[in-house]
Amino acid sequence: MTRSRKPDDVIRVLMVMPSYYPVVGGMEIQVERQIPYLREHGIDVTVLTRQTSGSVKREVRDGTEIRRIVVPGRPGLKSVSFTALGSMDVVRHRTSIDLIHAHSIMSPTTVAALTGTFLRKPVVVTLHARYEPERLLSKPLGRQRLGLYRRIIDRFISINGDIDQLLSDHSVPRSRVASIPNGIDTSVFRPADVDTKAALLESLGLPHGEPVALFVGRLLPIKQVDVLLRAWANVDPGRLVILGDGPEATSLGKLTSELGLSDRVTFKGMVTNVVDYLRAADVFVLPSSTEGLSVALLEAMSAGLLPVATAVGGAVDLIRDGESGLLVESGDVAGLTQALQRAISDIDWRTLAASRARETVIETYDMGSVAASLASLYREVHATHQ
Repeated sequence: MTRSRKPDDVIRVLMVMPSYYPVVGGMEIQVERQIPYLREHGIDVTVLTRQTSGSVKREVRDGTEIRRIVVPGRPGLKSVSFTALGSMDVVRHRTSIDLIHAHSIMSPTTVAALTGTFLRKPVVVTLHARYEPERLLSKPLGRQRLGLYRRIIDRFISINGDIDQLLSDHSVPRSRVASIPNGIDTSVFRPADVDTKAALLESLGLPHGEPVALFVGRLLPIKQVDVLLRAWANVDPGRLVILGDGPEATSLGKLTSELGLSDRVTFKGMVTNVVDYLRAADVFVLPSSTEGLSVALLEAMSAGLLPVATAVGGAVDLIRDGESGLLVESGDVAGLTQALQRAISDIDWRTLAASRARETVIETYDMGSVAASLASLYREVHATHQ
């Protein structure tokens, strides 16, 4: 419930991001869904990002101002351009900013660090994947930049234990690390009862009477959907539904035909009603080679699906192997086959483990508590600069 606040009780946060709406990805969706909850805690968010095809330079979306920077040049030059032009934008709007929150340790953090130091504004940085520091270190002056960030960034936000350890390995003081995971609305992503599930299967054109496994995500090499298809060729019975699009769509469709799976695998492309598919399915599979803390995995677990995932990133924090889901090694076709076969065949165990998976999400990853923790961090950091 929204409560009235004095104007000086509102903290104005500028979120600097490499991409945002209309780009659809885990980070973008997570931030967009956090903002209304943050608003309930007196946090007013503005987003600064790059302009992408089909977007305008400035718009107000659901009460949130989005400013987009036109970034010219080749990929390497684009980062330099975003840093320069983004920094100019921050300085121009400095009187309406109380705190800068960068998402990604690359150019968004450079913008935040430079302007935060110059304007004496507090800076918070979220790492969304473990590869970010390694990628930074591979860039010119990367080691110097990371050393500077360790000294001047007020807080690094880690979304999982893997990133916690990574920050420690790179000598970031524990006092400057806040562990705040991604979150979801567990009241929206909830299990369907028997009648609702039957109706959803009918409306989505999915089969009754056989288990449905679901993958949700961009069709990129790191998602390893090819590994999933090779594993699925040895799983019986069941229907695999793949939601998402990307550069591997054509090659994955061809592989599906080569494996003789055309009647057991359905590619749906990008859909807007992901929650309906989640509530209709039985098993969720995430075969990625790397992940931060997958929002799609959280949503699936909250919706009552049994998760089968590779033991990377936040999945290790989320899933108790054999108790609330199954973990397999990245790229292990045989291991994934075995895990999927158990998930498909052992209905009693699947039901119990899926219930435990939902309990885990409700206890730790509900968006209400996640946003409250983030708002509390903002207030703590902001107070140190007063």
